[in-house]
Amino acid sequence: MTNILDLNKSQIIGLNKIVPMEWDFDYESFLETYVDEDFFKAFLIIENEEVVGAGSLLAKGRVGWLGNIMVHPNFRNKGFGKLITQHLINELKGKGCKTQLLIATPMGAPLYQNFGFKKRSKYLAFKTWKTIPFPTTKNIRNLREKDLNRVVEIDQIANGEDRRHLIQKFYHKGLGYFNEENKLRGFYLPCFARGPIIAMDKSAGLALLQLKHSKVGQVSLIPMENIPAIQLLKK
Repeated sequence: MTNILDLNKSQIIGLNKIVPMEWDFDYESFLETYVDEDFFKAFLIIENEEVVGAGSLLAKGRVGWLGNIMVHPNFRNKGFGKLITQHLINELKGKGCKTQLLIATPMGAPLYQNFGFKKRSKYLAFKTWKTIPFPTTKNIRNLREKDLNRVVEIDQIANGEDRRHLIQKFYHKGLGYFNEENKLRGFYLPCFARGPIIAMDKSAGLALLQLKHSKVGQVSLIPMENIPAIQLLKK
């Protein structure tokens, strides 16, 4: 018998076993970060009392994200991916999310297209394998309380949605790029997911990206349209 149940905190430990190896993703740590937030919800697929898959959502206002849809390798091609995807779609509809978004791997893309999702962009994934020296610069400093509104504004310009509820949680440990007039032109939030970088111009974006990838293990998803960032990370 198959059930989809709301995740509770006692079930988090051990869930990394269902994460595809190529994701290189600490799902348990991710859940610990978000499980108590009102904009987040995660679900487990239970088959004969065994966890065989999972999925989660982020919902705020009219925009919702489906995420971390995964099925244990031993249980793939049995309809579980379709089942959890439909569940997440229904949950977001119930929360009033008129726009639903996700990032798909090549394996999952055909499934999501069958649900009516349309491709907006393609991404390349980059990971740092060795330490790269980063020259110090006066343009980058820690974000401060007074920077929050500008950070939210830049993020909303780039993403078309209000993510203040997420940014407030992570920006205290973030870094900003400031131009010669001391205006914030971009930011990097290392503790938010894989560490997004949002910038208003090329100089800010590339400087923050170089800083991020000066450390081993950093991962970035770069839109194919962002040629300067791809060229930097391919060096």
